[in-house]
Order: sequence, then structure tokens, then C-alpha cells
Amino acid sequence: MRKPRIWSTVAFLALFVSGLTLFGLLLPAGDHVSAQGSTNLSVRIQSGIDRLELKGIEDPITAGQASDVVVSAINVDGNVATDYRGTIRFTSSDIDSRVILPANYTLTEADLGTHTFTSGVRLITKGEQAVTAEDVGTPSLTGSQAAITVVAGEVVSLAARADDATLTANGTDEATITATLTDQYGNRSNDGTNVTFTLLSGPGSLENFSAAAARAASPEFRIAAASLPRSTVNGEARVVFRTSTVPGTSMVNVESG
Repeated sequence: MRKPRIWSTVAFLALFVSGLTLFGLLLPAGDHVSAQGSTNLSVRIQSGIDRLELKGIEDPITAGQASDVVVSAINVDGNVATDYRGTIRFTSSDIDSRVILPANYTLTEADLGTHTFTSGVRLITKGEQAVTAEDVGTPSLTGSQAAITVVAGEVVSLAARADDATLTANGTDEATITATLTDQYGNRSNDGTNVTFTLLSGPGSLENFSAAAARAASPEFRIAAASLPRSTVNGEARVVFRTSTVPGTSMVNVESG
């Protein structure tokens, strides 16, 4: 006849760990250790973690510039949880493939709940960006540094175009010349970048207003010259080329800085 199982209460275990109650199972005596055997149970009890804190990224920061970033585990009391041993991963609102973020990292006893990633972040896209750290095991534990202003780097490319390349020599026909400035990552230059338009040769003149705009403005605000300095807005600067009554080919130089 099959012997009835005798349930042992020795294996019943209740622990309070980080605000969660873990209950063991009642194990049948036949499946537990023998009276002559022994077993050890190791349980790590860490502080109740409330959130992660991410800070230290330079703001504003130039596109492509490396910056340190610091991540700390903060407990429910608002202090650094020095016993935190979680693994964190990083994400960013900047989805450019050239963005650099730290690899996943597991904090150690030596970190005491805080780790600095030296030159760990490199953002690329101009505008406001954010970087977030997340606990891999508990995704609800996060920390972010938001509204990081990424500004364009040094201008490395300047492209100029005219909205009409063939004009009539009647003294009134005109074309708008637009210069677009970008950095090495394709970001348009920061507002206020200086650009100079110079008429190198040929008939005509450069003006800061089109004829229609000039009619709406006071005459003293209209400037006609062989060379005009302008400033960029959203990476672009513009002047108007106006013909004279003399036909010919005109050459305009555009220079930044």
C-alpha cells in the first residue's frame, strides 16, 4: 500500500524583501532533505529602490561632443541606495545611428549605488534631446535627463542657390539667393551665424529686400550694395539680386564666418 505523504512545516519560509512578501512552499517530507543532511539559503535584502537618477550631461552640448553621465539609484527616503546591484541600460530620444550611449552595466559593491560613465554620451541631432536609464530587471525604475539642448557644430558645408537663374535686364527683375549652412552631421547652423554675399562681377546689385517687401517697408531699411552681411535663421541666410538695364553674367560669392 502507498504510504501517505507527511507534510513538513520546516520548509515554510516567509521573507519581507524590498516591500514584497515571498512565501516558500510546504514540501512533502519524502522530497525534503534527510534528517542527516543540511542546506543553506542565501537571501540578499536591498533597500527599497524608488527610482534612478540620471544627470551630468553637458547642456547645452555641441553635436558630436562627448559628455560624462552619472546614474544613481535612489531609495524611498530620497538617498542613494548604496547596496543597489541592478543592471541598467540606456536609451535616447536622439535616434541618429551615430549617437553613442553606454553599454548595459551592472553596478557593483564598489559603486555604492552611483556610477559615472566617462565620455559615455555623444548626441548628434540639433534640438532638445533626452537620455534615459532603465533597470533591466525592473523597467519601471527609470531616470532621465531631458531638454538637453544640442547645438550645431562648426560649419563645414555651405550651399547657395537662386530661385531664378535667368533674369531680364530691365532694372526690376530679381532673384532671391539662399545660402544653407550645415555642420559635419548635417545639422543646420545655429541662428545668428554670419554670412556675407558679395557681387564679384557683372551688372546688378544685391539688396536685403525684394521689391515687394521694400514697398511695404520704409525706404531707409532697404540696402543695395555690392556686398551684404546677413545672419542665418534656421541655417539659412538670404539676399535679393536685382538686375540693371545692362545684360551680362553676374557672379555672386557667398562666405560664412
